[in-house]
Amino acid sequence: MLSKRKDIVLAAKKDSKLDSTIHMMNMLYEIDVIWVNSEMKVVDYRKKVKPFNMFKPSTWKTYAPAEAAKYVIELGTTPLGNINVGDDISFD
Repeated sequence: MLSKRKDIVLAAKKDSKLDSTIHMMNMLYEIDVIWVNSEMKVVDYRKKVKPFNMFKPSTWKTYAPAEAAKYVIELGTTPLGNINVGDDISFD
C-alpha cells in the first residue's frame, strides 16, 4: 500500500494490456495514470482514478490501457497539462 503520495513507474517486460492493468485496492487516495508503450508514446491516460472501497462494489475495478503498454506511470493527482495519446515521453 502506498501511504504517502509518491509517483511511481511500473515496467512490464514487454508491451501488454494485461501486464499493465492496475487496480486500486489498498490505495488511500486518487491518482492519475499514464500508460506508455515501448516506443515511449502515450497510449492512454486516466485522471483522478478513485481508490477501491471495500464497502462500495462500484469501486471494485481494474484499469487497463486502450492499447498495450510497457510502462504504467502513477502520479498523485496533479495537473497533467496537455498530455495526449500519441505524445512522446522520456524518463530523464
